[in-house]
Amino acid sequence: MPTPKSVATALARLFDDAPDPLYVLDQRRTIVFCNEACAEWFGLQPTDLIGRRVDYVVGDPDAGPPGMAAGLCPPPAAFAGQLVTGHVSCLSSGGRLLHRRARFVPLGQGEAECEGVVAFVDPVDLHPTEMSRDLRGETADQLHLQIQNFRARLAKRHGLEQLIGTTPVMRQVRAQVTVAAETRANVAIIGPPGSGRAHVARSIFYQATAQRQERLAPIEAAQPKSEVLRQAFQTLAADKEAGPGALLLLDADEMPETSQTVLLELLCTCQRPPRLLATARESLLLRVEQGKFDEALARQLSTIEIELPALVDRLDDLPLLAQAFLERGNEAGGKQLGEITPEALDLLALHCWPGNLDELAEVMSAAHAAAKSHHVTVDDLPLRIRHAAHAAAFPPRVEETIALEEFLMQIETELITRALDRSNGNKTKAAKLLGMTRPRFYRRLETLGLVVASEKVVEEIEFVPDDDELEEP
Repeated sequence: MPTPKSVATALARLFDDAPDPLYVLDQRRTIVFCNEACAEWFGLQPTDLIGRRVDYVVGDPDAGPPGMAAGLCPPPAAFAGQLVTGHVSCLSSGGRLLHRRARFVPLGQGEAECEGVVAFVDPVDLHPTEMSRDLRGETADQLHLQIQNFRARLAKRHGLEQLIGTTPVMRQVRAQVTVAAETRANVAIIGPPGSGRAHVARSIFYQATAQRQERLAPIEAAQPKSEVLRQAFQTLAADKEAGPGALLLLDADEMPETSQTVLLELLCTCQRPPRLLATARESLLLRVEQGKFDEALARQLSTIEIELPALVDRLDDLPLLAQAFLERGNEAGGKQLGEITPEALDLLALHCWPGNLDELAEVMSAAHAAAKSHHVTVDDLPLRIRHAAHAAAFPPRVEETIALEEFLMQIETELITRALDRSNGNKTKAAKLLGMTRPRFYRRLETLGLVVASEKVVEEIEFVPDDDELEEP
């Protein structure tokens, strides 16, 4: 009888000779086998991949084999004993992200018995049109792929989640960030707290200085001392090898008048002024109109102005953002979560998100820690999110009060107007239709604003009342 070792050896030979990429992961998500076809797709040797542990998180291709191998991780459901299909990816020699479809077969039934996963990869890369079609929708795998493509295009970790999104406003933001990163112009990033203003500022700086070792000096602009500003300028200007670097003014719209004067003076007198990146809740030019900011300084800081939206103004991006923050929790290498249930996403969409992206990141971190399976459910969300969603779904009823006098005047106006229409404007006939004496009818017309006093005088001269139209005392 063949021994287990001989069977394993025979299977390894069979798998290794397979023409299509194939690899095996153990229950710790470590690559224990990789055939030649799979390694060739990566442009590596099998030994470069074997022994690498992969997590369900978008890897950084610039990190070499460890980061590239992350593209081989199957959805967490595969390690729960489910037969699933999905996508794997690698970075080509030309720097382009390549994708293929794959089938993941668990080695065992149920999460407790699953000893690993065998991945069978398609032999051909997906064409861009096929990939675009596969990206449509909001399954966990599709969201994972979208995040992967965003990372490949942005190519920087700084501010990644803050720039993810498919809404028109985020397309515009990314275009502005690209322009800002390609120049040394001063940039003001406007947005509500928690929208990622500082992350985007750092993203612009690090993309612009990828080939240089320039320094970034962040300063809390709301309460800076003059000496701090002067020292930051001197430090940045003194670094002649790397260049003048950049000064990051956090909450620049709260900068005191004295600090504005010092900063403007430094900009005018410094021979090699640093680049200025500023964050603010509202436009600095708007603060000028309000008389709260120096116009010359505002114009210098706002050469390029990028406005980040609040999360509630881009809820179509919520599934993608939540998935990105969820996968951030997978980076620790422990518990691996693959998706957020539709019911949980519906609850997240009902929240008002006063803390914007920072709050969403905090919520998804808590949900990741609380999850008891490979996905996030409603029960895994923090209590405050569930309570807030319930309150939003059932707002308190507001009892409307009725202004009786106003209501009665509206009814009387409607009745008089109808009577005048039926009598073709003849006020005598209209009064009779309503059972009113003519003098009383005129007083109501005046009270309701339906006749002017001069018209009343003319009518009274032309009219001599009958005895039955004399008003009772």
